[in-house]
Amino acid sequence: MKLKLIGVLVTAIALATSCSRHAKLIETPTMLIPGAKHLSDNQVKKAIIKAGKARKWSCASEAPGVILCVYNARNLSATIKVLHTSDQFTIQHVSSTNLKEKNGKIHPKYNQWVSNLKTEIMAKLSEAHDDDEPESSKVSHARLNK
Repeated sequence: MKLKLIGVLVTAIALATSCSRHAKLIETPTMLIPGAKHLSDNQVKKAIIKAGKARKWSCASEAPGVILCVYNARNLSATIKVLHTSDQFTIQHVSSTNLKEKNGKIHPKYNQWVSNLKTEIMAKLSEAHDDDEPESSKVSHARLNK
């Protein structure tokens, strides 16, 4: 009787822990680029690649408006596409290795990696916008801050 109870408990624990290793694969909604009217497609591409590098993604332009990014961590990997224009971007899941992807579910690390990348892209796009500010505007901001 005790062995059956222990067997049931071990099975229940195994099921509970295996379920916690899966999350709904979250598709990133289309994100509007801050200050989009001031950035070119090339500036957006460079900001996305720079953000990927900062978050340890390997990113390369695959076609105009399409950047392929791969993230590797130990024996896990994820591949995504970042589709972009001069005013928006979206992240699409392509494939994964050892992230237990099945029926729209995936290891929660995937969603964390993509969320971190999205946040970093927004930061790099804001920096790109600030870098393109006219010099006269930068001078007036500097005067205001004194």
